[in-house]
Amino acid sequence: MRRTLIDYSILVLAGVLYAIALKYFVLPSKVILTGTEGIATALSYYFESYALFIILYMLFQAGLLVFAFVGVSRVFALRSLVVVSVVVLSLMLLPELRFADPDPSNERIILVLFGGLLAGVAK
Repeated sequence: MRRTLIDYSILVLAGVLYAIALKYFVLPSKVILTGTEGIATALSYYFESYALFIILYMLFQAGLLVFAFVGVSRVFALRSLVVVSVVVLSLMLLPELRFADPDPSNERIILVLFGGLLAGVAK
């Protein structure tokens, strides 16, 4: 029981860290990500809607979670569901903060690098 609690605590921490990387570093710098997250970010940038990113992120992740449940394993799908749920909730609940100026002539590359490092650690 203790080991399970530790495992899920790490998953929650990873989800929060990934949401921080997205919300405060990657998304403000207007960088297009890869995969389904890239589609969600590109469309949210085009329509200038943060809520659209969250909705598309949830939809794409839901499809991947169904595939994980059917094609991989229940344990993997459940753990992935925990992380995705924490990311979505964190993206909605984290306050609006601005760490740097993401304009191309300013700290954009720093934001992207630091956000990428945080996202890599979370993943």
